[in-house]
Amino acid sequence: MVFAFSDNEKFSLIAVDDCFSLIEGEVLLPDGTWVLSRMPAEVDDQWVRWIGETRAERLKDANLIILRRVNSEKPSVLDEEHTALFQHVLDIFTLLQLSSIVCYADASAVQGSMEKGRVDIRQMVHLDYFYRSRKAPQMPVTLDRVVEASEMAKVWRDLVLSNTHERFVRGGGILRDGYTHRFGQERIRQFARAIEGLIQPKPGKTTNQFKNRSQTFGVKGRAFERILYEAYEMRCDVEHVHAADRFLKANYPEDQIETIAGIRTRQIEVLARESYRRILTNSDIRAHFETEATLDAFWALNEDERRKIWGEPIDVTGFTEDDEDNEKLRQLKATYQDI
Repeated sequence: MVFAFSDNEKFSLIAVDDCFSLIEGEVLLPDGTWVLSRMPAEVDDQWVRWIGETRAERLKDANLIILRRVNSEKPSVLDEEHTALFQHVLDIFTLLQLSSIVCYADASAVQGSMEKGRVDIRQMVHLDYFYRSRKAPQMPVTLDRVVEASEMAKVWRDLVLSNTHERFVRGGGILRDGYTHRFGQERIRQFARAIEGLIQPKPGKTTNQFKNRSQTFGVKGRAFERILYEAYEMRCDVEHVHAADRFLKANYPEDQIETIAGIRTRQIEVLARESYRRILTNSDIRAHFETEATLDAFWALNEDERRKIWGEPIDVTGFTEDDEDNEKLRQLKATYQDI
């Protein structure tokens, strides 16, 4: 199916520049969202004058477009129809990060309309940048990932509109905020807080319950226990305005601190991302996170019962400093072995 605008349409799109994406051509998702590998309209001189040369070049170079549109009686008016379209594509792009932080140069949201055969921009917004953790592997955007993100976006909207899963929704906002911080100290603080949103610790018991309850999500053993313990201590140092490496300096040689801090940040990020992803994609698990009462009941179960509900553990125990380079090498081998 070939994408084409029609008269009297409003649209909202997110244009991602220099994105590590394997999607080519034009694909219509089951929910009505279009995914394109280039801008669907020419960025002409009028666009350049309106948004500026630099931003226009970013649109021209965009290689991942997420777009929704709707017929409108008022195509030239920027209103709540555009707002709804924008929120939809933004949810998809944001939730796409749960399967791996997208590698890209820049992302912008464009609101516009098609009227009398002409595509016009009504608004353009530069989006917050989502940063990868230090030494995190660069994973390509695939169609399967975008389809999953669109399905999660529907679940997310339903939760928000129904006012259920309030703690989960708040934690999801905190997790998203963590992506927007470039440096590790604020990232690990937000990622740990996102996990706290899932474990519902009792007042005065957060430290022990973070380390104990969070083990339900991952691979049981001393290695995972140590990851949780050290990540939480790092989070506490940041939360209480201590030096971010205070705990690490007391427990590791100076030449290991940067490496350990980077790995712990990435481990707690992946644990949080994959936990929220699992809850959004599994309705049986999601039911246990609906209210404070269902959360209390879930955490009152014994560990074996909780693990049976949770399913396959999320393994973050084997992360190393070489993961990014090893993934690049794997991708190169996979690319050239078929040539």
